[in-house]
Order: sequence, then C-alpha cells, then structure tokens
Amino acid sequence: FAGDPAYGDAMVNLVLGDAVPRTNVAAAATPGGTGAVRLAVALSKAAGVQRVYLGTPSWPNHIPIIEDVGLEAVTFSHSNEDGSADADALIEIVRQAREGDAVLIHACCHNPSGIDYTDEQWDALADALADSPMLPIIDSAYQGLGTGLEEDSAGLRKVLAKVPDALIAYSCDKNFG
Repeated sequence: FAGDPAYGDAMVNLVLGDAVPRTNVAAAATPGGTGAVRLAVALSKAAGVQRVYLGTPSWPNHIPIIEDVGLEAVTFSHSNEDGSADADALIEIVRQAREGDAVLIHACCHNPSGIDYTDEQWDALADALADSPMLPIIDSAYQGLGTGLEEDSAGLRKVLAKVPDALIAYSCDKNFG
C-alpha cells in the first residue's frame, strides 16, 4: 500500500464490504479522483490493455486521461432516449471484447448523467464480464451520495465477485467535501 496502511484498509473495507475476498487486493493513495483514474488506466496499460471503452456522455477528464496514457478511447452510448441506462450496449461491447480491451464503468451516480444500472443490469454485466477477456476499470467517486453506502457499491461488488481482475478508481473528494 502506498499511503497510510490503516486508511487503505478502511477504504478497502468500505468499498468491498464482505462481498469480495481480500486475497489479491492492493490499495494505493492518489491525489483525488483524477489521480485514481489516471493510475488505474496506467496500470491497465502495463497489463497489456490497448483500448478503453467508455459510455458517453462521460466525465470530461476520462478521454484525455486515456489518450494521455497512450491508449485508444472507444465510446459507446451510455443512455437510452428515455433517460435509462443502455446496459444492452455495454453488455454487447463486453461480449465482443478482445484481449487488450478494458471498459471504464461508473459504480454509481454516473457523471454527468446521474444514470445508474439496475441490480438486474449489474447481474447481467457481471456475468458478461466473467466470460470476457475485458478488464473492468470501475470509477467510484460517489459512494454514499446516491442511494447509500452499501447500495452504491452493490454493482461494483457483483462485478468483483465474478471477474479474476479489476481496477477500482475510488475518490473521497465529494464525500469529504
């Protein structure tokens, strides 16, 4: 762990709860959410990722971070016309994934749309990722500001319970602000 070990342990417990074993978990402190996303994308590149898929609209910093690291940013539509999440588009991207692909997903309170996946959509996404070579990168910047601390991590935990590897970019900036 880079940073205060007790703080890192507390954050891991907050994010993962009891849903995910701690056998292969590491934490590193970064300067804010931008630093966390930047580190996650850089680590994905070191792991062989070449392309990062992300739903649009997205947080304006995501694409510049991905491209600055030297990866290709590939977009897909995150929302339906009725304002709901287009989980089908995301799941289709995951099903078509190749080695070297990653997907950047918002854990809750999607920025800037505010759209969240339903529990059923998270289940389907977790199942699709379990059968895919795609690396999930999950941006969790709003835990506790949507439905609640546990509820806002439920989807992230479903994915982590099914995939062998994932990167979580966690930010406390909004919570502590």
